[in-house]
Parts: sequence; C-alpha cells; structure tokens
Amino acid sequence: MGRSIEVYIRTERQLTHTPIFVQTDPGHGCTHAYGDGVMQAFGSKVEKVLPENEKQALENAKAVANDNGLEIKVYDLSTRVGRFKAQFKKVDMTPTVLFGGQRIAGNITKNSLLSIVKQYHS
Repeated sequence: MGRSIEVYIRTERQLTHTPIFVQTDPGHGCTHAYGDGVMQAFGSKVEKVLPENEKQALENAKAVANDNGLEIKVYDLSTRVGRFKAQFKKVDMTPTVLFGGQRIAGNITKNSLLSIVKQYHS
C-alpha cells in the first residue's frame, strides 16, 4: 500500500458502574437478601468510548481506504502520541481526515472522502 488516509479522533473516558456479586462470609449481615454467602456490590470501570460522529468518520474512512487499496492510520488525540502527531500536522479539531495534502474536518462523509481520493488518483 502506498498512500494512507490519516484519521484524527478523540476518545473519551466514561465511568461505568456494573453490578457484581461477591462471595462473603455466610454470617455477614449483607448476605441475607441474596442467600448465604453472597452479596451484591457495584464495581466501577473506566472505558474509552468514541463519540458517535467520530465513530462514523472512522467507519467511513475505513470503508474508503478498503475500497481503494489505501492504508489507514488512526491517531487518538487523547493519547500523547496522538496529540503530538496532531500538533505536528496542525490538526486542532476532531474528527479530521488528511489525505494527499487535503483536509476534511467535522462532518466526514464517504462522498467527501471519495472526492479527495479521486483528486489524488486523477
């Protein structure tokens, strides 16, 4: 593969609360509602999620890259490497796509991506 489509996104951290069941001492006061030796608790987990508009932009870029035999490079601005690369390329918003000297920021559709890919191949 020669040319690549560069996609700049920003994942967000989201705290989730998940019910979990914990094995405890059967005589413990918290276990009476769930039977001997079991109590319900809540665990927290931080997950990285991609906002819907950025997820759609990434899917569109992957589809266009796949259809045109192009490589795709994804940079997440929530990481140090992603921020550095974005700063170097003067990317200041997400989602942003760079290809062949062209830039699309914001609403990234398959048609807008195809138009810059076709300009490069012309």
